[in-house]
Amino acid sequence: MAEKSRSTVIRQLRFVVASWKEDTRTDVDLLRRFIQERDEQAFTTLVGRHSELVWGVCLRVLRNPADAEDALQATFLRLARDAKRIINKEALGGWLFRVARDCSIDLQRAIARQRRIEERVAEVAPHNDGSAANDLRVLLDDELAQLSQSERAVLVLCCLEGRTYADAALELGCSTAAVHRRFVRAQTRLRRRFAQHGKTATKILAAVLTGAALPAASAAPPALLARTVETGLAVARTGALPATRAGAFANAAPSVVANGTNRTGFAVALLAISVVLVGCAVALMIPPELPQAPTLETEPPPIASSTRAQTTVTGVVRGPKGELVAGASVVALARRPFGPGERGLRDEVIATTQTGADGRFALNVFDDFDTWFTGRVVTVQASGPNFAPATLPVRLRPSPGEVELTLAAASDLRGKLLDEAGRAAVGVRVEVVRIGDAVAEPVVGRAESASPPAWPKAVVSGADGTFAFPALGGAENVWVRVLDPRFALDVFRIDGVKPGSLGEFRLDRACSLTVEVRAGDTDAVLPGARVTVITDPVSAHPHFCATDHGILSPRSIPADIDAVTDNRGRVRVNLTPRDQVEVLVHPLAESGPYVGVRTRVEIATASTDQRLVVRVPRGRWVTGTVTDENGKLLAGAAVHWGHEASTLPEWKDDVLVGRDAITRTGPDGAFALPVLPGACSVRVYGPTPDFETVSAKLPGTTHTTIFAHHIARIEMPEPGAVQPVKATLRSARSINGTVLHPVADSGTTILLASGRVSPVRGYAALPVSVRGGAFSVPGCREGYTTRAYLLDPVARTGAVADVSPGTSASNVPLRACGTIRLRVLDSKGKPKAGQDVGLSLLVERDRTTDSNARERAADAQPVEWFDATNYPTRPKTNADGVAELSALIPGSRYAVTVGSGANRVALGKFAIEPGKTITIPDVVLPGPSEGGTQ
Repeated sequence: MAEKSRSTVIRQLRFVVASWKEDTRTDVDLLRRFIQERDEQAFTTLVGRHSELVWGVCLRVLRNPADAEDALQATFLRLARDAKRIINKEALGGWLFRVARDCSIDLQRAIARQRRIEERVAEVAPHNDGSAANDLRVLLDDELAQLSQSERAVLVLCCLEGRTYADAALELGCSTAAVHRRFVRAQTRLRRRFAQHGKTATKILAAVLTGAALPAASAAPPALLARTVETGLAVARTGALPATRAGAFANAAPSVVANGTNRTGFAVALLAISVVLVGCAVALMIPPELPQAPTLETEPPPIASSTRAQTTVTGVVRGPKGELVAGASVVALARRPFGPGERGLRDEVIATTQTGADGRFALNVFDDFDTWFTGRVVTVQASGPNFAPATLPVRLRPSPGEVELTLAAASDLRGKLLDEAGRAAVGVRVEVVRIGDAVAEPVVGRAESASPPAWPKAVVSGADGTFAFPALGGAENVWVRVLDPRFALDVFRIDGVKPGSLGEFRLDRACSLTVEVRAGDTDAVLPGARVTVITDPVSAHPHFCATDHGILSPRSIPADIDAVTDNRGRVRVNLTPRDQVEVLVHPLAESGPYVGVRTRVEIATASTDQRLVVRVPRGRWVTGTVTDENGKLLAGAAVHWGHEASTLPEWKDDVLVGRDAITRTGPDGAFALPVLPGACSVRVYGPTPDFETVSAKLPGTTHTTIFAHHIARIEMPEPGAVQPVKATLRSARSINGTVLHPVADSGTTILLASGRVSPVRGYAALPVSVRGGAFSVPGCREGYTTRAYLLDPVARTGAVADVSPGTSASNVPLRACGTIRLRVLDSKGKPKAGQDVGLSLLVERDRTTDSNARERAADAQPVEWFDATNYPTRPKTNADGVAELSALIPGSRYAVTVGSGANRVALGKFAIEPGKTITIPDVVLPGPSEGGTQ
């Protein structure tokens, strides 16, 4: 009893001194920790952070502190019980508003049945004439109905909870620039509406938007909050609400969990802002006068940018004849890193501007956006009336230089859809997913997908099967997706057709696959699970791993479909009959420590719905923190795991590991990763490539090495305590250099170096873009030399350069690439056509510069799938049995094999000289009954 009393006193003291304010974790991180570990500190911080908001709602509705105490407790008891079921955790403030309102109204109605509500109000509150406030409520009803959900959410966070733009961005999962834009849009619309109703209404709106005249909300008593935390923790442990008035109303309040996004959006913002407006109206009527609110023409101040590094991208936009284009819209797009269960390409807008009368622009880009591109690559997109949009990848570091975009004259981009019989496919929805280097690939099952500004709207094919996108003709690399229950989901490129011609695209009949995700231990459905359907593994592999921007290429073949399950744990995808697909299922972390799985499905030929029930195994949480060598917490680091006992490579394992099981650290550098019991490894990748790498043998392979910035091997017990992982990453240097092109720079040059990897390409080397003749080699260590491999795949020139800290890497000359030629014959001397040929660049490992060191140099690592220009698929012998392997980097070595699987034959390792061809003697493959290879 004494111990329990001591705990209650400690909890109360925490609220007296407001120690919870020191916790800087986001609501999402706190909820995750509370759900997974019943963390008392996380729940205490959530109660403290939102108590003033909830207390204000309860007190205004009930107007009696004693009743408000019960409503506040009921609200947080609901949070303790239903935390797992909240889908839109980024909008927790809105969710709590709705619950607090429902609990307060239920309690108010119960009181009214016992006593006339007018008498009770007269006892506890002074009488105010609410006519003006009621008029404002009506006005606000009309205007808020026109605001988007995202704008309403920003108003709740910034106006009512007093959050900064940075805090709101973290909660809503967007950039601070996006928060600022939403706030300004909402402010502008409200200002126009309120300006029609006189100065008083305008002053009230100014007070709300700036926070200058918000009525002070009394704080909830610390003893009440301490009791609320204690009772809430008990509810979380047992699942049972207490037999009190607060418990009864927590149980009676209607559910707002299942569809947290829609049900808490408009109603919550309407209630909350209405309450504040009423309070402001009363405050403005009471002398003395409040200080003059700022004029609404002044935009709300963004968060202090003095501590945020930014780069200014300057340039000019020209028309097809070189003329300057004034008033063109220019945006900077950042490619989002992979999240859990994602493979698609999606961009986020991080800066916007317009060209001036001289056609010039200046984009101020903050450097703290999430990315895994070396040099922080962004895509600059320009568009304007009567011009087709154009894009250009720009590397921000070391310097972006001057950017020039040329817009083509706009025309309609047209196409025609046909069914399997060649008839017009009528009424099919067609949506654009890529334009140039800009991407906006949607997610099946998700209602809304964010697209860059001025992105073309979806169209529908007409009676003759034709469709047209206005003003998109002239743009490059335009891909569209068709979405219709009659046809298989398909993505294809529609630009490149001759002017006046009409490209025809044949659609396959749909066979729908419904994936249902369930928990392996309880058989409960798992809503919100990420599902990826891989329709073409050969195309998906290079698309997933390589090229252009260093990780992903918007110009490669899209072969992956991202989807998300509904509240029944299901999602339907329309596929082609007889397709053999891989289905990757990644449960939400909020569902528990469930481990993702991979399964293979052959789609039936019948048109009936095919159902696949996937039960995911329950594992255990591995938690930890990631810091640098100075102890600084690293947010945005990627973490995944490997099963040490696996007999299959990670890309074939039935359990999702490695790149298919990525999670990321929060602002506090913390992560939680579900793994299966047994021996496993945890791999950590810093938020940038600028850290030293370590390596290990990849389970399930013979020679493949995996690299990371930290690798921890642990033995995960079935039951028992698990020690958190403490990953310390050691910073390294980037070495910059330049190349000399013998011919014009094609703009496609790439660089590879051993150990420079990413979370999705952890094997051997990651292609890094070389822009404007400048390159950067990240992760270089003092006392070590790195061998860099440079290749211009279009010009077919390349070089090898050794770089190390303190040395110059300028003006590396690119020379003509070499070629390997071979011919494959059968045992009778006849050419063997269609034989797979394996080609691997042997990338040398970093080596010490200390001649006295005893450190043994590790073997060179084979690297494939980095040159999608010359090798979009694995090379094969032609009808004459011949294969010519071109675009080989001079000064390097390549390993060559013939055949596949158990019949693969190693032909050797070959040193490449500039511009020369190596001819391998004929390779004679024996027949099935013969042994050996000649």
